Amino acid sequence: ASTAVLNIYGGAFLREHKVGRIEGQMKWVGRLFVWSGWINLAFILIGLASARIQTLSDVWATQLFKVLSYVYVIGQVIAVAFLGTGMAFALGLMATLRLSEKLNDKVEVDKLACQGNLKGCSFCDEDKYPKIEWGDKCPEWDPEDVIEYIVVYLKLAAFMAVFSISFCMAGLYSTTVTIRKINRYKWDLV
Repeated sequence: ASTAVLNIYGGAFLREHKVGRIEGQMKWVGRLFVWSGWINLAFILIGLASARIQTLSDVWATQLFKVLSYVYVIGQVIAVAFLGTGMAFALGLMATLRLSEKLNDKVEVDKLACQGNLKGCSFCDEDKYPKIEWGDKCPEWDPEDVIEYIVVYLKLAAFMAVFSISFCMAGLYSTTVTIRKINRYKWDLV
């Protein structure tokens, strides 16, 4: 459940952080993480409900356990798909970020740096510095620095996805092993 909460929090962080204001596509990465987190959390609760079944000697209890386990597997596969998509999107964005015309234009970089409230921008306040042209408003941030700033958060998103996928896969593995053992249970008794 902690990875689900991590995905919800991490996705909300990516959506609302100033990086999302600089690079609008980061919001999609954040949304994918939030969605996977909620899906993961919901299906973890279903998995916990199936684990609460006390006896498997009753046929109905065994069938209910199997159904809930299969539903859990489906939910985890969906969560892994969202996480994988988010990771692929983050890695793709990381690879193409340097090719972005918007991020290679100093005027646009100044606007993005001021809009994103990046630390150290000297002349962003239009009321205080109306005569300074765009391109000179934020000399502290050049295009390469802004790209590196965004890439750090994309790497964080990719790491978070790998971390979460590994926990989802462990849950899937243990559930499929349990389902296999229950399916062979009657055969082992005979």
